[in-house]
Amino acid sequence: MKYFDVLGLSDDAGAIAYLKALEMKRLKLCLGSPEQQDWQGISLVVTGASLGDSREKDVWKIAKQRGVPTVCLVDHWTHLGARFRSPRHGTTVYPDSIIVNDEVAKGLLMRKGVPENMIHPLGNPVLEEQEWDPVDVPVQRHLQEKKVLLFVSEEVPTADSRLGIGNLGYSEYSVLQSIVDTVSDVVDIEIRLHPADAGDKYRDFGSRVAIARRESTKDIVSKYDYIIGMDSMFLLELASKRSGIISFRPKAMDRLSARHLNALVEVKSSGELRQELQQSTSTSLDFTARFQGSSARIREYLESLLP
Repeated sequence: MKYFDVLGLSDDAGAIAYLKALEMKRLKLCLGSPEQQDWQGISLVVTGASLGDSREKDVWKIAKQRGVPTVCLVDHWTHLGARFRSPRHGTTVYPDSIIVNDEVAKGLLMRKGVPENMIHPLGNPVLEEQEWDPVDVPVQRHLQEKKVLLFVSEEVPTADSRLGIGNLGYSEYSVLQSIVDTVSDVVDIEIRLHPADAGDKYRDFGSRVAIARRESTKDIVSKYDYIIGMDSMFLLELASKRSGIISFRPKAMDRLSARHLNALVEVKSSGELRQELQQSTSTSLDFTARFQGSSARIREYLESLLP
């Protein structure tokens, strides 16, 4: 019989992937309500950091009442302060400690008022080296025959003063519309839905786009001529295995969150996009080196909190 004393929980698919990548044998995922969870033997709670009034914030409160330490894994550089705000109560809610990707993320959280001793820059296991080699794709490409472009969808948050999120200047719909208007004459467009997306989310685009079937990261980087997204963690995961992944955010009001990694080709206008598809910019995969050993460091830290 397996022994579990670490409870993992998140409402975010990226954080769930993060938890699974840690390969902690003592961790079990809570799929239901934290209030109905069997807490017998639970010595540590590890969660993601979903926006809004999520189950993460509920479980932090319950664990605190039970004297169980809580750790939050923040897998991205976006909306860091907003992740700890509760619109329902109009307050800021924190776990006991927060694990972030790097010193940049730590600095961003500190500027939001989070105490330094709560923040631990230990890496990200999803960006750690995988068991298969990066895919080599041609740097020079020309639009002489119709190719296939994959649009990586995500849920772009709308402006919300309760969370401290301003107008970002774009949405997943406006970005896709720009792609369709700019290059649908020379590429077929498929959409990789975010796990939280409804199957008919992009129905208004009709036959101009198609929904891609669910495939592994390895299959995706091998299959498509072009891969374009906005600012998601999955886009960075793809960039860790293939050069030339594009971030397209026309009219964006903020900087690309992981710009310091130089992992993505940042395209800001329709004209730049068409030019980029004609002759791709090469990006380095060297940024993954900073994440090597992430899983081991994070497991070691979490195990140090167990009795």
